[in-house]
Amino acid sequence: MTTKLNTFSFFIFIWLCFGTNMSAQTALCKTQVTKSTGSSNCLASITFEDIDNGSTNYNSYSLSQLVFPLPGTYSVTLTVTNANGMSSSCMSSLIVSDDVKPIPYVKSQVYVKLNMDNTKTLTPEMFDAGSFDNCTGISHITVTPSVVTCNDVSPKTVEVRVYDNAGNWDYATTSVNLSNAQNSVQSLACNAEILVVLSEGETREIFTNELLEGGPYKCWQEYDLDILENNVARSNNFVTSADVQKI
Repeated sequence: MTTKLNTFSFFIFIWLCFGTNMSAQTALCKTQVTKSTGSSNCLASITFEDIDNGSTNYNSYSLSQLVFPLPGTYSVTLTVTNANGMSSSCMSSLIVSDDVKPIPYVKSQVYVKLNMDNTKTLTPEMFDAGSFDNCTGISHITVTPSVVTCNDVSPKTVEVRVYDNAGNWDYATTSVNLSNAQNSVQSLACNAEILVVLSEGETREIFTNELLEGGPYKCWQEYDLDILENNVARSNNFVTSADVQKI
């Protein structure tokens, strides 16, 4: 009878010592996790806490990847291990997004000469001074307003908006100085000389905007231009290759 009691006690002792280690370790992952790239680089990093969703009975853990170099969707495996070396794994979907705005750099001032129709189309190339995005790159740049006319006041404020390939955007403002504007000056200043290049037999009209410098001036059609030959005004403002060294 004594021997049986000792044997029974021995089995109880085994169960008490090892019973708690026989519980199954369980890895539990969040279904989906979203992380943003850093502001100084295009990297996103994760921790155990980002992926874990209440894993149990483990002594150590590991993640299949910790750093992610580009925006996109990744699969991350979490593995937990108990004291006996038994492990369990689960998988989480990680979405890395670029939420950092691009940095717009613009020229401080831009000078434009209006066309003979008294308008000028403004393009991003006129204003961009090396706008930068740390991750997905610049998608496109817009300028508002896109067209200026002689009815605008000079200098005209311009908004330059920079977009990256993730849809983020930021803007900067600058000014454009117009050769013709509503706030025009009264006195005129002309270029000392202009260069007109003609092929043999070619004829070309000379316009007011080729002669005036400084400004801003009124709309071009408000000025008259006369070409003098021997101090006599010509009937029109055309020159030909036959006029070389004559006027």
